[in-house]
Amino acid sequence: MFASLDKDQILLDFSNIKKVYLFSVCKSACKGAKKHLHRGLLVRVSMMEESIVELHEELRQASGPLDSYLASRLTLLINSYYLNLTGSLDNLAWAITYQHSLCEPVNEDCHKQRRFVQLLGNEFLAALADKGLKELGVQLGVKRDWYREMKEFRDPAAHRVPIYVPPSLYSEADIDEHRRLDSEAAELFVQGKHSEAMTTWREVNKLGKQLPVFISETSSVRCYDLAGRLNLDHENWSVLTRAAVSLGFA
Repeated sequence: MFASLDKDQILLDFSNIKKVYLFSVCKSACKGAKKHLHRGLLVRVSMMEESIVELHEELRQASGPLDSYLASRLTLLINSYYLNLTGSLDNLAWAITYQHSLCEPVNEDCHKQRRFVQLLGNEFLAALADKGLKELGVQLGVKRDWYREMKEFRDPAAHRVPIYVPPSLYSEADIDEHRRLDSEAAELFVQGKHSEAMTTWREVNKLGKQLPVFISETSSVRCYDLAGRLNLDHENWSVLTRAAVSLGFA
């Protein structure tokens, strides 16, 4: 049984993050932090919102094998969502770095600082404790395992092969039928019966079953329940974002 995308809760969480920034954090954040929060985090949240709304609408209407356009559109939306999810956590890390001078001076072009500014990196969490932000480090550290797993398998920027939404999944019977239709269409082409051959070939597009899944390929291939995985990743992202925003700029 596949999950449904929890659109309303996700959009509510996004709205709350924006409100906390506008009515609280904005007043205390330094210039460098504001850059990464206002033009980084909030812009990414808006793009994530759009991805969630469009994914929800397209998944709600999908039934049967997807045409190539829709499969490509879903692939684009889910890659956009994860690119902005990971990017928003990077924005939070840089904002906290500016706010608490974790680097002196902060230099975003410095490769050493880029390696250091990782929201759940060991050195970054240790630096938070040194600056009197131990509770923030503790709350962030709770999600370290999730963060590492997400970065390894669902961070499009880190992988050569993007996340992929397949148009359909084939059963063994579908594979056998695909071979039969392919052979029959090829024979019709040889016989010069081009119209009949194309009609036979189009039957291939009706094979398979559309399942709401996406595939991630790194050193191994993983198949995820699309809505269920997004719901879980959003929940974990929300825990990190709420902790960073509420404790990182008090």
